[in-house]
Amino acid sequence: MFVEFFSDYTRTNIGFVARWTALPYWQECGGHLSGNFGIVTLPVADFPNHNRNRAICAWIITVEPGKVIRLTFSAFNVTREYRCCFDWLIIFDSSQTEMQRHCEPSIPEPFLSQGNKVYLWFYFNWCLTVAGFRAEWEAAASFSQDLQ
Repeated sequence: MFVEFFSDYTRTNIGFVARWTALPYWQECGGHLSGNFGIVTLPVADFPNHNRNRAICAWIITVEPGKVIRLTFSAFNVTREYRCCFDWLIIFDSSQTEMQRHCEPSIPEPFLSQGNKVYLWFYFNWCLTVAGFRAEWEAAASFSQDLQ
């Protein structure tokens, strides 16, 4: 779930009330991926056609313990906005620490995780419709294994 509340200093009021309903969201975008390699695309069904607006998609990529994940982008198209307010992808490492944030319509540099899990969180707004992204991931030997 993602809740965002904006307020300013001009007026004081009682706040807001929110209600939520669980939806089968993972069926449309996001999910848990595992194995030695794979592809992550958004939209899943018809990349590189335009995606739907106003959604948050989350993926967890897991490889076997002792391996790391190499994530290589072949396409990345989001709404250009330097403050990352419209469309963005955040890559979190195994410790769920934010490692990278991408919000420019250019292909990100390859990413190498520090552990055997990577979390991807993609948000796109209601304003403009763009193509999304495509990334290939693969299990790789960790740095500590290379030293042995």
